[in-house]
Amino acid sequence: MKKWPYILFLIFWCQSAFGILLLDIKMVHKKGIDKELTLTSEIQSREHIFDKEMIELKMKNNVTLQLKAYFTKDDIYGPSSKIFLEGQIVNLSNKSKFFISDKDSIMDLNETKEFLYKSEEEDQIVEVTVRPYLK
Repeated sequence: MKKWPYILFLIFWCQSAFGILLLDIKMVHKKGIDKELTLTSEIQSREHIFDKEMIELKMKNNVTLQLKAYFTKDDIYGPSSKIFLEGQIVNLSNKSKFFISDKDSIMDLNETKEFLYKSEEEDQIVEVTVRPYLK
């Protein structure tokens, strides 16, 4: 009878050793029609990421975010405190793409990072905000 608290403790401890990576993602698309009129659309999502799985968020105006996130390799037990992001933003015409670069792609857990894509020829801005954390 007294073994149950220990068993529950071990179950929860093992689950934290194999942490599940969650991403809070916010994507804002701003498109200028003329000098004073801007159309803005926004999407927010919480995604579970499993072992380098590629996720895809698509807005109504065909702006697409393709993103992959995984833990960096450390010499410690359990999940790392650093996350590696890689992905791309594809715009309306599917011609131009914005790639998340290597220097910005490593981030800490619970750190919020913003990526900005500007297209001068199509007069649009896409802002992507990402915050990784463990479940």
